[in-house]
Amino acid sequence: MPDLTLSILRFAFLGIIYLFVFEVFRRFHRDLLGVSSGGRYRLRVLSSKAPGLTAGDHYDLLSVTMLVRSEQCHIRIVDRMVSASHCRVTCDRGKYVLTDLGSTNGTLLNGKRVKRPIPLKTGDRLQVGEVLFEVTPIVDGVLTVSGTR
Repeated sequence: MPDLTLSILRFAFLGIIYLFVFEVFRRFHRDLLGVSSGGRYRLRVLSSKAPGLTAGDHYDLLSVTMLVRSEQCHIRIVDRMVSASHCRVTCDRGKYVLTDLGSTNGTLLNGKRVKRPIPLKTGDRLQVGEVLFEVTPIVDGVLTVSGTR
């Protein structure tokens, strides 16, 4: 009888460990993709003078999305008005937050210069250099990693 009780306790303990590991991976996956109770968003290009970005292109926001001039980022903006480290959008507790990274020419949100981290919402207009984006919700659930036309 003690062997049976010990075996049941071992299986119960293993089950709890598996549930814990599953929950950790589930939360990590949700954070990585920027999935939250607040929904997911994308940036849609409204107008652009920068090469490689065309009106209608869209970029899904991840848990961290960098908008910079350098090649190693999510949204590359080749524009002399854009800094090498210009701005970043992060998903923080289900809300997407825009942060200017000390760029020389600034980041504009709805026509106003971003001076501190500020939450984004549907319909916001984000200007980085000579590129104007609109924040739109993702309704199709498809994650795109580069611009699509």
